[in-house]
Amino acid sequence: MNSDKEDLPLGRTVRSAAEYSPDALRAISRDDQRRAVEMKNIHPFIGEDVWNCYEFSWLGSEHCPCAATLRIVVPCDTKNMVESKSLKLYLNSFAQTRFANEQEVIERLKTDVSEVCGAPVDTLLMNIDKKHLGQELTGGCLDQLAVRIETFEPYAAILRRTGASIGVGFFTPVSKYLSCHRPKPGPRNDCHCVRGRGDST
Repeated sequence: MNSDKEDLPLGRTVRSAAEYSPDALRAISRDDQRRAVEMKNIHPFIGEDVWNCYEFSWLGSEHCPCAATLRIVVPCDTKNMVESKSLKLYLNSFAQTRFANEQEVIERLKTDVSEVCGAPVDTLLMNIDKKHLGQELTGGCLDQLAVRIETFEPYAAILRRTGASIGVGFFTPVSKYLSCHRPKPGPRNDCHCVRGRGDST
């Protein structure tokens, strides 16, 4: 953990870690920010920082990807708050790291973020199927299937024929994402088109 302002990743090009990396986290002093607006250390309010981290993922004990919505709650009276881009880089570092179980993931998260903030924080992993995250879709969720991952390269031999006959046509899926590959709000008309060949339906 580092709190040096010159070391903050925001606004700079930073390489993502290939595996779990708590050193990616950076702290921002609350006192420095409050002093800038002439607020005394004894502040006349209560509150908390709530981070809802959608599509947080890690690898299970059998190398199967696991996904959940992570909620981090940081009391407003902690010494530090966590810098946003460093938190993103830190959470991304879980994606290719194997953990024994969900509890180990929660404990790592709570320990690391609490250390950066200088006080205990609360962490909660929520199933992405839960209704509180939006409208529930029909069908089953593949994320809940118990599978063992042993191949990490494209492997066409696992494909199976169904015997069904389908028509062949052309399609043009369109994504209204900007060239930075991240969705942006607002009336922008930038889009990317990919032409493909497959089932016309």
